[in-house]
Amino acid sequence: MASVAAHGAAVSVATTDINGGANLLGQLKEFTIKDSATILEITDFADTSGYKKRMAGLKDYSISLSGDFSQADAPQVLLRAVAGTVLYVTVLPDGTNGFSYAAIVESFETKGSIDGLVEISISMVGNGIRTAKP
Repeated sequence: MASVAAHGAAVSVATTDINGGANLLGQLKEFTIKDSATILEITDFADTSGYKKRMAGLKDYSISLSGDFSQADAPQVLLRAVAGTVLYVTVLPDGTNGFSYAAIVESFETKGSIDGLVEISISMVGNGIRTAKP
């Protein structure tokens, strides 16, 4: 499988599930999608191995986005305004194919320093199944 350069990625944000493109998140410099599962211990008293046994429970994901602040970027405005609301984040690592995630905005952080740009950092938690795109 071929490697994919991140500079061609597309990340969009909307209030409904879309294929991306129309609501591209401007000034974005980094994204992280973390897929995870709850791990459940299933060891019982009959097990004499001395080792724990486990199984995967519910799946989950979290999304982190960061980049430069833009007051005029509509997706950034949407993310700032809706903490606690479900949004759809479409991430296309190669610019065409990827996934759409229903997620709740957990936090929107804005920071700046005297010698740098004003930057944003957004944290989101999963709210249901991801869907393949396009």
